[in-house]
Amino acid sequence: MASLPRINKLFSTAREIGTEVKTGIVLVLTFFLSLFLSSYFIIGVAIKGHYAVSGGSDAYYNMRIIQYILSTHHQLLFDPSLNYPIGLENPRPPFFHWFAVLLGYAFSPFLGGVYASTMTMFLMSTAIGGALIVFPTYFLGKELFGRKVGIIGAILVALSPLTMMKSIATIGLFDIFTALFGLMFIYYYLRAVNTFNFVLGDNRSFSNLVPTLRKNQLSIVYALLAAVSLAASMLTWDGSISLVLILAGAGLVQLFIYAIRKKSVLSIFTATLFFGVGFIVAFPWYYIAGFIPVRFDYPLIIWGALLISSIYFILLERKPWVLSIFLYIIIAVAAIAIIDKISPNIIHSIISGQNYFIKNKIYTTIAEAQALPLGEDIMEFGPIQFFASIIGIGALIYYWIKRKDFNMTLALLYFAGIIFISMIASKFLYFGATATSILTGFVLVRVFEMLQFREVID
Repeated sequence: MASLPRINKLFSTAREIGTEVKTGIVLVLTFFLSLFLSSYFIIGVAIKGHYAVSGGSDAYYNMRIIQYILSTHHQLLFDPSLNYPIGLENPRPPFFHWFAVLLGYAFSPFLGGVYASTMTMFLMSTAIGGALIVFPTYFLGKELFGRKVGIIGAILVALSPLTMMKSIATIGLFDIFTALFGLMFIYYYLRAVNTFNFVLGDNRSFSNLVPTLRKNQLSIVYALLAAVSLAASMLTWDGSISLVLILAGAGLVQLFIYAIRKKSVLSIFTATLFFGVGFIVAFPWYYIAGFIPVRFDYPLIIWGALLISSIYFILLERKPWVLSIFLYIIIAVAAIAIIDKISPNIIHSIISGQNYFIKNKIYTTIAEAQALPLGEDIMEFGPIQFFASIIGIGALIYYWIKRKDFNMTLALLYFAGIIFISMIASKFLYFGATATSILTGFVLVRVFEMLQFREVID
């Protein structure tokens, strides 16, 4: 009986722990659970097998790049072994490989030297990235729908078949990191908009831009974090145009809504302006590697279009919205016609997401650009999460019509867009894992609230 007071004291102490601490404990435990499931059953076998990788030819080429970095301390830019005997530029951005190398150096005292440590960290890197995705999933879910949705989404994404498939240790591919950094990019941009304060009342024009920015340092910091996340994504995978395209679409829709509602668009302008720093960070590698055309300049064009659009609506914010939107459409159509006349490939490549969504003949031969049968898509997402996400998208449409704020605009276009394109090109399926996880959490929480379980219990 002496232990009963101790148990009661333990429960009392647990109740006194703050919500943020409890949430942190759940997220950390979820992180380690994901890391355990992704690595425990395979990492030992792979190390004993002379650092065997399981991701096919791409994984072995990533290993070759890492071994080149270890031997020369430089990034592999031109590889004579590609397109032999002529040679070819190495098309893979450097972040993933240098991440493994730096982890290898950091843990070399504990893992038997630099080479052994780096190879081990290379095998573990995908598991680490897959476990880290728990945190931005929680924060995005919390920002959009509340803490409960964020926690459920984080747990579901950690256990998602898609996350497990792309984050299993030894796979040697950077796919999971593109989803990680892409999610961080979306979240930080949303925070930049949501934390923006219109401190100068109704006088919201460019004449008060500098004082307004000085009062919005937190919003600018979030926009710069979005920039860093975008740069990390671009330096991991050169197909990040899809993220910029979805975000620009959400921003443009919200610009129209703000124009109709006579609200300032300074928040969209500020977040867009400062996330452009990400292009400056990513530029050196794209320039040195010779990948400025298409892979760098097309996402930059999309960013520029959103920035110019926000400036346009700031300048015309006091004009009738019918006039400003009608004139904008005329200017946009004329600009697209001129660009298409000068270079027809630009418009097609941007709309097609560099041919992932509207495939050319080359992309019809690439496995990751193909659509899976519907049944396989459902099993990849998980049946419950797939159908719950469809219900969630329907609910988002209702809430967007009702509220029309940027949270709902971004949530609807990002979640619906990423799930749709993942069913067109299997390359994006692991992006869809976070979307379906958050939407499933949203549906579950709303169902419990509507059925009023707490009131029934009382």
